[in-house]
Amino acid sequence: MIEAGVLFQQAVAALRRDRRASYRLQLGAALGFDEVAALGPYLDALGVSDVYLSPCFRCGPGSSHGYDVTDHNTFNPELGSAASFDRTVTMEWLTEGQRVEDYSIEALQNGAWKKLAHAQAIGHKKIDIFPPVTTQRVRLNLLSTVGSAAIREFQLFNGSMQTR
Repeated sequence: MIEAGVLFQQAVAALRRDRRASYRLQLGAALGFDEVAALGPYLDALGVSDVYLSPCFRCGPGSSHGYDVTDHNTFNPELGSAASFDRTVTMEWLTEGQRVEDYSIEALQNGAWKKLAHAQAIGHKKIDIFPPVTTQRVRLNLLSTVGSAAIREFQLFNGSMQTR
């Protein structure tokens, strides 16, 4: 787990960096994780500083958009076999107040679930940073909640792939 002061300084530094242009990539059978990684230098040469993706979890067969997610615990096999990441961003719907009291994030490695992060409270947005991991399956475990919790977003990021 990273110290809050260090995390704050990293967030401040990231917000201060120059943002030139953003670009959205539509993942699919013709554009998977490996192809996205290969596009990095090209997009950088075009002046793109930030890239975001369509959903990357398992969806209906042959989905053209990826928004019909059928399994939030498994990456879409049409996009590649595994993803590498070293941080997650989790957001909770707060219409009924903050509900998550305790949670963990795990990745399936060699047939067993490995704990990547364990923390209290998600709230509006929680960033967890941990050593890099490559996996096909990741899960968010809500260990303690007040009533029914609702997760708004759960995103994976690889901070070591930043071009600048």
